[in-house]
Amino acid sequence: LWYGAYLGKLGRFAEALAQLNVGLTHDPGSMPLNHELTSIHTYARNYEAAEAAARKLVRLQPREPSSYLALCRTLLARQKLDDAKSACDEALRQDKSISGQALFASVLAAQGKLGEAKAIARGVESKIRNVSILCDLYHRIGETDRAVALVEKAYAEGDSTIQLIGHSSRFDGVRPHPSV
Repeated sequence: LWYGAYLGKLGRFAEALAQLNVGLTHDPGSMPLNHELTSIHTYARNYEAAEAAARKLVRLQPREPSSYLALCRTLLARQKLDDAKSACDEALRQDKSISGQALFASVLAAQGKLGEAKAIARGVESKIRNVSILCDLYHRIGETDRAVALVEKAYAEGDSTIQLIGHSSRFDGVRPHPSV
């Protein structure tokens, strides 16, 4: 698991998937392996496979909010916004996590509900550690300069979540910025 996840963060997706699939042959119901499989497919922008993996994750762990958040991220990437909102609603019904709230705000922003998304963004920023989630959210609400500032701060602080900046779609909005 850890090596597959590491390879995925480096953008070596084929190798990462091979590692995860070896693990899944031994334990097909493994929540961590299936979760990472969904993430790697998402990073690789193989959204159809990511959605299939996320739906399997939900079937395997229907009482696990992170399963629904993985599905939401995938559906958001595929612009299936109503389905993404439903998946996020279910995750938040089970657990009002800060990451879930930020992802919900990203869905609202994608639906054009910027006022609601901005209000949530202000409430979660100081409570969330994953800069990629905030970066995506701030870009979606039209505050790309704020997203860039968060990336710069994360880099200065040695935040490991910016390792994904080269390939995660969460950073698409800031990647063209000259300072990133």
